[in-house]
Amino acid sequence: MKILPLLSSVLAVTLAISPAIPLFNSPAVAQATQGGAMSQLNLTTAQQQKLQKIYESSNQRMAKVFTPEQLAQLKAARQQNQQPNLNLTNKQKEQIQTIYKDTRTQIDAVLTPDQKKKLQQMYSDKTKK
Repeated sequence: MKILPLLSSVLAVTLAISPAIPLFNSPAVAQATQGGAMSQLNLTTAQQQKLQKIYESSNQRMAKVFTPEQLAQLKAARQQNQQPNLNLTNKQKEQIQTIYKDTRTQIDAVLTPDQKKKLQQMYSDKTKK
């Protein structure tokens, strides 16, 4: 079971709305997460399954935040490797931040302390470059 494609799809949406989420403004953080950080954590099958459910839920919640026009802009921008200007409302920004925080909390609950530490170190290493 592959967790990275799910992670990538959730992060693609998250990255597209990065002005609303300060952590994802860093390309290094996005690259670390999409580029194999999760595979370097030696996740168990159970962890992969839990993370898959978390990302599916997060993806569904995120999709409900956007208008059809914003979703179309996201899709087009993703295909062109660009970041769209979605003109998010304050309410949308708040909803996205809530989803992001909930997702991070759920992910943290799945990872072991060593995995969390390793992930944080990978983020730190990437941002130093």
